[in-house]
Amino acid sequence: MKVHFFLDSSEDSFEAFRMQCENLAETWDVSHKIILEIILIIEELYTNFFKYCSTEFANSIEVSLERAGPDLLIVYKDNGPVFNPLQVESPDIRRPFEERQAGGLGIHLVRHFVDSYTYARKDEKNILRFTKTIK
Repeated sequence: MKVHFFLDSSEDSFEAFRMQCENLAETWDVSHKIILEIILIIEELYTNFFKYCSTEFANSIEVSLERAGPDLLIVYKDNGPVFNPLQVESPDIRRPFEERQAGGLGIHLVRHFVDSYTYARKDEKNILRFTKTIK
C-alpha cells in the first residue's frame, strides 16, 4: 500500500500529514515509535525547505510512504534549488554543546533513523529516497 501527501507551508498542511501518518500505524501494523521517526524525518526536511528556500521556490513538497514487506519506503520531493542535505557533514556530537557549530543535527537524525538513503535531482526536483526496515 502506498500513500501520497502534498504539503505546503501552512501549519495545517503538516498537521494533516502528521495525523494521517499516525493512522497508518494501525493500518500497516507499524509501531508508534517508527511512525514518530518518520514524522520527524519529514518534519526536518519540510522545516529546512521552507526556512532556507526563497518564496519563489518554497511552494511544493510531495511525500510518499509505502509499506513493502519488511520495509517502509519514504520518498520526499521538493521543487527547491539543487541541494543534497545528505552531503551535509554530521556534527561532532561528542563535543560540548557550546563548542559545536550550529546546524546539521536535524539531518544527522534523519540519517540515523533510516537504514538507507539516496539523493537525485530530476525534473527540477530534489528527490530523497529512504528505506527503513521495520523490526
